[in-house]
Amino acid sequence: MITHQGKGKGLLMPSRQTLEICGIILLIVPMAGKGFQTSPDLNMTASGWAQAFFLFRFSAMGLFLFGGLLYLNVFMVSFRSRITHQTLLQARIVLLWGASLFLLSEMTGSYWCLIGWGDTWHWSDNFFLSTLFYLLIMLSLHIPHKWVSSPRTRALVAAIPPLLVFGIMYYLGFSSNH
Repeated sequence: MITHQGKGKGLLMPSRQTLEICGIILLIVPMAGKGFQTSPDLNMTASGWAQAFFLFRFSAMGLFLFGGLLYLNVFMVSFRSRITHQTLLQARIVLLWGASLFLLSEMTGSYWCLIGWGDTWHWSDNFFLSTLFYLLIMLSLHIPHKWVSSPRTRALVAAIPPLLVFGIMYYLGFSSNH
């Protein structure tokens, strides 16, 4: 499930199978109903930076969904030490990639805001929610082993933030104007 790039050191990457599943999810997510409609206002989506913002945000949400489902898989299946720990690691890596894409979407969104409206940041509901979502994902990634020692409990606790973020974003719509 997880492959190491290089000898002993290097970046942990999801396996080809995991990347294929992520690709399928990323293809399905933008086509999935009302939660993914963007604003019909052409000024909202005409910029390449706006397109990048939406692409990275949709991709991050797909990875959050997949990572959360991987964690739920560990919680729901019987305990098998090697497979469980591999799946926990895989879910963590998927969430790290999702968090990176989410930050990239925020950066492109800020630049789009600078070009379109002359400022990069305002404490609006959108920015507050984005910050809250990012902190929730970080909470999921930084749960100390001392607090939750059982892999099943750890998986359940770690699954809640990414699935909650995905659910709220789907409910509100993934546009930048909730």
